[in-house]
Amino acid sequence: MAEDPRSLNRLLRKATFLAIAAILSLVLVPRVPAAATVINGAGATFPYPLYVKWFSEYAKVDTSTSFVYQPVGSGEGVRQLLAGQVDFCGTDSLPSAQRLKTTPDTIVSIPTAIGGVAVVYNIPGLGKGLKLPPDLLADIFRGKVTTWDDPRIRKANENLISADL
Repeated sequence: MAEDPRSLNRLLRKATFLAIAAILSLVLVPRVPAAATVINGAGATFPYPLYVKWFSEYAKVDTSTSFVYQPVGSGEGVRQLLAGQVDFCGTDSLPSAQRLKTTPDTIVSIPTAIGGVAVVYNIPGLGKGLKLPPDLLADIFRGKVTTWDDPRIRKANENLISADL
């Protein structure tokens, strides 16, 4: 059974058009050179918008280097850094000296961003006005004060906290 010459002709024209389009796309589309150096990072989500801006600005002056940052959280960033999977990490706390010994690489800490922390509490019956002096607040964040009935919290809030907290 013979093919319809018109449909065969249409098929040949489409194939020719696609071949010409493919060749022209290879010749006419400007090629963007791949960066010679890719610096990989992972870690904290907080500085991610800042890093994206820095990387974008850097790319304007040096196209031979590009940055890839995965905002996966501080802990995962540190894990990837110590495992040698990334070149840098963003973290809100440094790894312990013990953890740093697990990598043969030299790790250098460079502060890149700072952000505010709001202290929020929800203690039934307490209401507003809880006082946390700077040294006490620092010890809460250090993990030295871990319960609301700590004597230092009680002392700073004698008029506010009842005996049965």
